[in-house]
Amino acid sequence: MATSCRRIVRFTVFALEEIGDQIFIASEYLAGRTLRDEMRAGPLSEARALSIARTIAAALQAAHDRGIVHRDLKPENVIITSAGAVKILDFGLAQFDVGAQDLASATRLTDPGVIAGTPPYMAPEQLLGQPTSARTDQFAFGVLLYELLTGRHPFGTGGLPTTIAKTLASYPDRPEIDPELWGIISRTLEKNPDDRFPSTTDLVAALAGDFPGTNPSPGKSLPPATIQLPGTLPPPGSASDARTGS
Repeated sequence: MATSCRRIVRFTVFALEEIGDQIFIASEYLAGRTLRDEMRAGPLSEARALSIARTIAAALQAAHDRGIVHRDLKPENVIITSAGAVKILDFGLAQFDVGAQDLASATRLTDPGVIAGTPPYMAPEQLLGQPTSARTDQFAFGVLLYELLTGRHPFGTGGLPTTIAKTLASYPDRPEIDPELWGIISRTLEKNPDDRFPSTTDLVAALAGDFPGTNPSPGKSLPPATIQLPGTLPPPGSASDARTGS
């Protein structure tokens, strides 16, 4: 899956305009449903949630392999197109993982100590304005997968201040799901980044295991995942329902 993902990801910017001090990137319009839309009817089945999670993890792996940290992974930023492809959108807060790529001269989009992201999906280090890495995206992935399976946020039983406090200091209740799958989720939700998966490649490998009762029915698996960077083109020869937009 990861190999297929790397083959289809494209990073071509097809329209870039600068007006004054503002930069605009034209990107394709994608028709489909966000994961937030998918969850409006309640939690997804384990089979469906795991199928989606595997494709998201593979897409994150493709980004992380290139030293790119998304930093704003959430249900609203994942879309399932009418063709069934899963795409991660909105890399507006993305930055290079300098440690992973040794990009000493890379330009960061935010300064150290500045909090950027969507608080309910931010890792503790992100909430505290500390350096982020691929493991920061792992935390958001764990929050998202927990939400897909249960229909509720793992730290979100109160208002935003309560959610932030629980993210920093508490652990979520264990839902009634496969124990091995819960082990993966709980590891991504560790407070210390060093206690999460060493790399997203390891996360993808863990998700590739067999989980009783979670294998999709024949014909129900999703196409290989992609990451949709702002201003990228769909892979050559792919069936896309996209329209050019801005």
